[in-house]
Amino acid sequence: IGIPIIRLVTFYNNPAQDLFYYTWFVADGLALGALLAIFLRTTKATRARVFHLGIGLLAFGLLMLAISAPFGILSRNTPLGAALQLAPWNLLFAGILLLFLIMGTGKFKQLVLPEWLRYLGYISYSLYLVHLLVFYQFDAIMQAISPTSLVFLRGTFWGLVMRFIIAGGISVIIAALSRKYFENYFLRFKGKLP
Repeated sequence: IGIPIIRLVTFYNNPAQDLFYYTWFVADGLALGALLAIFLRTTKATRARVFHLGIGLLAFGLLMLAISAPFGILSRNTPLGAALQLAPWNLLFAGILLLFLIMGTGKFKQLVLPEWLRYLGYISYSLYLVHLLVFYQFDAIMQAISPTSLVFLRGTFWGLVMRFIIAGGISVIIAALSRKYFENYFLRFKGKLP
């Protein structure tokens, strides 16, 4: 609850601040995930309750978007958007996550547990650590080669798709190498040290 207030105060005091870059500006999404994890480990988390909570979060996120879109929640340049732009998306994705968890433990598990998605989960920490660096470096290289290419890559739908495929692919390769040759070494000590 406090993070949107921090974003709003920062918006009024420093409008040039990127409110979605630093962890302390997006910790409300992390907190929502932590609350869901706590709930899922309680005896109250039956399949029916998890399903209803997932549907409820989806509905609330969509309702929040629909009601607040005319008031500027879709723009980071308004007080409402600065404070709450992430909130409906956090709710939507939390709802989707809960529904996927239900599907993943039922007869439709093959729809939500493909091997490639499980692999991305396996390398997700490394991917989290390197993806921004790779995207920034990719943009810097494109800017040096041709400033107009960066406008295409960041300003058009197909440019964004191409940027995502290239920089995202490089990120996955680096994350896979990091997991195999770096993280696995240290993970061997898990449980061996006091």
